[in-house]
Amino acid sequence: MVLILAEEDLNKIDSVLQDIFKEETDVKPQDYFTLASETYDTFNEEAYNRGKGYGCPEFPIFDKKIEGLLPGLYFFAARSNTGKTAFMTNLMWNYCKNPENHLFGVYYSLDDSCNDVIPRLMSMLQQIPISVCSKPKRYLEELNRLRQQEPESPEIEEYETYLEKRDIALRQLKEMHEHFYIVDQDTIQNFEQLIQHAKQVQAYVKSKDPQNDIMICIDAVSDLQYGKKKFSSSDEKYRQISMDLRSLSNELNIVIFGSCHLKKRNDTKRPILDDLKDTGRFQYDASAVFMLYNDVSENKQNASIFYGESPDVQPIIEVDWAKNKKSSFKGRSYYYFVPDFSLIQECSPEDMKRYDALLYSN
Repeated sequence: MVLILAEEDLNKIDSVLQDIFKEETDVKPQDYFTLASETYDTFNEEAYNRGKGYGCPEFPIFDKKIEGLLPGLYFFAARSNTGKTAFMTNLMWNYCKNPENHLFGVYYSLDDSCNDVIPRLMSMLQQIPISVCSKPKRYLEELNRLRQQEPESPEIEEYETYLEKRDIALRQLKEMHEHFYIVDQDTIQNFEQLIQHAKQVQAYVKSKDPQNDIMICIDAVSDLQYGKKKFSSSDEKYRQISMDLRSLSNELNIVIFGSCHLKKRNDTKRPILDDLKDTGRFQYDASAVFMLYNDVSENKQNASIFYGESPDVQPIIEVDWAKNKKSSFKGRSYYYFVPDFSLIQECSPEDMKRYDALLYSN
């Protein structure tokens, strides 16, 4: 069937279409050029207001290479038992304790409970065994036994020192309660709650001082679960997680650290970006991706780089700055790792050059 319309009807239709698509605006072409100039002015003002970025005196080489930490999404990726959680935690703690940064750290532990995380922090702060921090009664009872039965034992002084340092570590944590605290899975059950919680904490610290900001650490990103959203695949879920984390960072203008797992492989080769588990969206949304490698964990006594003497060989964590949109640096940096204390310390510039030459001189 062919529909034939009168000219009058066609004119009415044309008038309606013109009304629909007509732009009701008074903006003239020259206004767009004025707007472009204002955009540059806005950028310049925000750049100066942003300052020099957050500083970290305890990690001066990292600080120099990142050229001042700025708000964004930062992923730390590695295989199991590499030290990625320790690395991320040490870095976050030291950024938050710097009073010039005005940072309040919120550590979302989705892998472990607060009772698991706190002993590692105490151990890191005072370089004492984690077991002293988690089970002090055991050491106290042994100390009392030694005092009564073996008063000349050298372990008495050792145990006394451990317990004294444990008390100091606990005081340090309590003194930092305005700048660092831990949230575990008992408090946050899903990603929607985490987002809401982060917004509430940001509003609170801003109300105390407009210079304040929160800094988020999520361990691990792969453990995030949505309460209501359903996904047809894990790849789809992780794409959504990555986009939502980026949106949260942009909306609140904050730093977000997140640990990521890697795909399982049957070799001990150093990881690359394509090894990120389940989705490549992480590397797309991230401001920076750090690929961590621990040769001692992978190859034991056959490791190429380490420090200390056999049999007490200690690992070096090699950090590949696989993606970095926040500064001009591309390359690697190296860190001493003490697993017994969950402690990360920056290698000296001389050792960094030596390890890099040893591994990549060819």
